[in-house]
Amino acid sequence: PISEELQSMGGKKAMAAAVEQEALRACSAEVAQVALHRLLVHLRRGSAADLWKIAHKETKRRLDVMESEAKGNNGNVASSEATNSAARSVALVAQMVEFFRGSRVEDYAPVLSLLQRLLAPTNATVLAADVPTAGDAEGVGVVDFRAIHLGQQSLRLLVSIIAGHTKAV
Repeated sequence: PISEELQSMGGKKAMAAAVEQEALRACSAEVAQVALHRLLVHLRRGSAADLWKIAHKETKRRLDVMESEAKGNNGNVASSEATNSAARSVALVAQMVEFFRGSRVEDYAPVLSLLQRLLAPTNATVLAADVPTAGDAEGVGVVDFRAIHLGQQSLRLLVSIIAGHTKAV
């Protein structure tokens, strides 16, 4: 009985540590969101090329991790940690595209290829399982990185691309 109790306590501590790490990652993403906004205010198209390269590379890396974990789980939904990580990265790319209706987008080709990858049938399982509940609705422009959903951020990216190409009346 004592060893079972210790094992259950160890499991609880590991679970608490994982939750704490996820909360720290969410806080880091919130800080990155504010820093990114300040960068976008001061950058102009042409001078943001390196920022876009980094954002695309990191988002692709996180999606690779998520997809490899999904394959490792025999096609089951990837771990929430990898999915949340990918969702946070997609949220930051969507923020960059949303900024003044796409005024800082260097080239839409990488953004569209990212969107194509997100909406590909291979990710359909992850996107379908990652649908927010009715109580999880976000306000416009508000991202809660603690309760982030990849499907929601993928659609946000799609909407930001469309909004960037609509004519203001």
